Amino acid sequence: MKASFLRPTAASFGHARCRANGSILLVVGTSCFIFMVLGVVSLDFGLVCFYRQRQQSATEAAALCAASRLGQVVIDDEQVGLVGLSDHVSGGKSVFCRGADNYPVRARSINTILATIRQNMIIAGLSRNSYMSEIARHDLRRATLAGQRLARTLRGVLRPGGSGKNYDGDIIDPSGEGLKTLRQCLGADECGTLTFQLGSIRGAPTNIKVPRPGRYSFLTEKQQTADCYLSGIDVPYDSSHFVFAAVANQTCLAGVSHYVENLEELPYQNPSVVRATVEKEWALFGRKVTLHTEACAIPQAVLDTKISAPLLTISYPDGVIPDFQTVSDLLNVTLLKDLQLRSSSVRGGDYPGSGYIDNNSTQMACARSVLAQAFYDWLKATGSGVDIASVLEMLASPLSPGVPSDCPHLHTYRIDESGRVRLRVLRNSAERYAVIADRQLFAVTGNALQSSRGFMYDVLINNCVYQPGRLRGGIHAGEPLPASILSTFEELLQTEFTGQSQAGVSSTLLDRLEEMPDSGGTCRRADAFHWSGNCGGWGYATFKGQYCQTSPPPGLALEQYTYACASSRNLSRTSRDVPAIAAEVSLRICRIGM
Repeated sequence: MKASFLRPTAASFGHARCRANGSILLVVGTSCFIFMVLGVVSLDFGLVCFYRQRQQSATEAAALCAASRLGQVVIDDEQVGLVGLSDHVSGGKSVFCRGADNYPVRARSINTILATIRQNMIIAGLSRNSYMSEIARHDLRRATLAGQRLARTLRGVLRPGGSGKNYDGDIIDPSGEGLKTLRQCLGADECGTLTFQLGSIRGAPTNIKVPRPGRYSFLTEKQQTADCYLSGIDVPYDSSHFVFAAVANQTCLAGVSHYVENLEELPYQNPSVVRATVEKEWALFGRKVTLHTEACAIPQAVLDTKISAPLLTISYPDGVIPDFQTVSDLLNVTLLKDLQLRSSSVRGGDYPGSGYIDNNSTQMACARSVLAQAFYDWLKATGSGVDIASVLEMLASPLSPGVPSDCPHLHTYRIDESGRVRLRVLRNSAERYAVIADRQLFAVTGNALQSSRGFMYDVLINNCVYQPGRLRGGIHAGEPLPASILSTFEELLQTEFTGQSQAGVSSTLLDRLEEMPDSGGTCRRADAFHWSGNCGGWGYATFKGQYCQTSPPPGLALEQYTYACASSRNLSRTSRDVPAIAAEVSLRICRIGM
């Protein structure tokens, strides 16, 4: 009975199978529901990721477009001339990038300006020229103000409806072109809201080279990379602060997490990094999703690595002066301690010619200060990339090496494309000097220089690159004068300062191939005058104009003084048959008639 009672019946087996089938159906149904929910969620997430990636790519394209256009913006500053984030070589055709003489005017990047000032400040410190150091500090203050104005302009052009000018004077709209790029990527009807901001990135690389050689750069490893300055950090020298803008050889993206709008810990900043922000609503399965994307881009900066070759000329029309053994002696010698120079500028054109000496600008100045200004402006016109060791050797090298004491001669210093200084000592049988450029600096001794030879001398300085820019630099915009002609010279010596003096080093032609204007255009740059005779002091600056109107000064024969000004005729470089030497900064020490 017990065994029969424990044996399962057919009915019990049927009920068990029903319960098992119900559990399986429940599990299968639940699993299908879960998989369906997961599929919907996955599809929704996938679509969100797809649209986010699409929007991110469009945001990056808009940031790159705006940054590339931003790097082309140029402003015309009263103090430093044409300035932007990138250098622009001469060659523009519009009035915006040409002076009143119809020659191209260089535009320099804010980084190039700061690097040049820091380089020249280092040279001033190493040569112990306090006057030149003060000039560099003053130049830095002007560059800082120009950088602030550039930053305001760049922020303005990134706003909706903002615009600026490029080097050729064309109107560019970075914000509008960025929005156009965004619409092309997302569609005209679904581009969302686009905003741009301008800021900086701490420690982002630049493409501006540090001073050479490296031992004179006065930088730590954290302030440079690949021999280039870093941006967004302070790179001080002699208690002066230098902050560079972030630029690259090609427009590129940068990490958004490193972007900062203001570098509050720095004394100033030069913002250049563009941040683009896009917000857009997307419709997903009947609901709206707002996506927020950001991208940062660093603009391209083209550096004019070809160093211009302005000349510094030091002439001794009456032979060697033993009181000046080196260029450094000439800049710092105590013989000039109490020597005063009367400095003036010319208005209304070149002088002699249509211009006149502005008596309101005439003032007495320390001779060493004016000499330091002339030397500084020569280095400044050359730009960054100068070999500092070569300049220091130039300052310490002897003047008039091997020249007979009574031989009239001329020193011409030029910095070649490698950044090294080259010297040519020339014997001159005729004196020929450039006219005084419009709105530039001319100075002559107010009291004579007493030499150990027993003679009295005058010191005359003609600085054609003192005031840069189209707004305040006169008809030549502070650019070198390519038609300053020094002829009938016999070469005595060539020296290249490369760490070791070398005589007889082959030198390239000193005349510069300036671009001529289009056919029919007028191209005027100052020609040259030549004169001789014992006329010193302030009379040097006045008798030329007197001759143009009346007669030459007493003791100066008419055939000894001739004058020609290019403002009355067109210059054609192909018609010149004399070697051209551009004397941008010239120093002349001439004997006063006894």
